Amino acid sequence: MKRKVDRALVNLEANIYSFEGNYLEETSQFGNIIKGFDGYMSTRPEKKKIKFTEEDRLFSQSSATYQAALEIKKKEESMLLEENMHEGYHKKVSIKKKSLKDKTKKE
Repeated sequence: MKRKVDRALVNLEANIYSFEGNYLEETSQFGNIIKGFDGYMSTRPEKKKIKFTEEDRLFSQSSATYQAALEIKKKEESMLLEENMHEGYHKKVSIKKKSLKDKTKKE
């Protein structure tokens, strides 16, 4: 049960971090709840997107464990990528072996 709760917490914190980043990026031109909405009052739109920093992540930083959760998620993703690459390599090798066997049978 504890593992399920821990897993759910990791996923939730990673999702909050991701959604928060998207929100901050998409709203940087006109304003958001972190930086304010002064951009809506200007007469001409800003052509350049304003970068946000980690300090702007108010919701993620409200969790004491979000950094650990992101590290866990990053490790999981790299392990999954590694497994997929490993599986892809073995599939290529088995296909090559099979095609070599087929060629030798034909000859």
